[in-house]
Amino acid sequence: MLKIILIQIILLIVLAGCDYVDNRLVITNSSNNPIAVAFSNDTTPPNTGKTEYYIATALKPNETRSFSKPGNTEAWPLYAQMGNSKKISFYFYNIEILKKYSDMDYINKNRLFINKIDYSEEELNKIKWVIKYP
Repeated sequence: MLKIILIQIILLIVLAGCDYVDNRLVITNSSNNPIAVAFSNDTTPPNTGKTEYYIATALKPNETRSFSKPGNTEAWPLYAQMGNSKKISFYFYNIEILKKYSDMDYINKNRLFINKIDYSEEELNKIKWVIKYP
């Protein structure tokens, strides 16, 4: 009986410790300047209103970072499929622009992002979910 309880406790600990995230998306900043990245499964940039988050999480020159999507191990493909275009749009921002205007709504309305790239799940699979900017 004690052995069964012990096995159940160990099993519970193992199952509770499992994180259900998809961290397959990797972005490399190959430019000489820090950049911020936002993504959307819609045709418009995400509506965040604040630039502080993007400035704090900017990719430094030659930095590579994995981006996680919580939910399950297929969260990124599901995110793409949930959008109207069935694509994920990646928006790249110059940090100096974010500091100057400090309003994401204004920056996005005026298309002050450096670049926007759209990828379908199939396209992302072909590049193994690794995006190199620029």
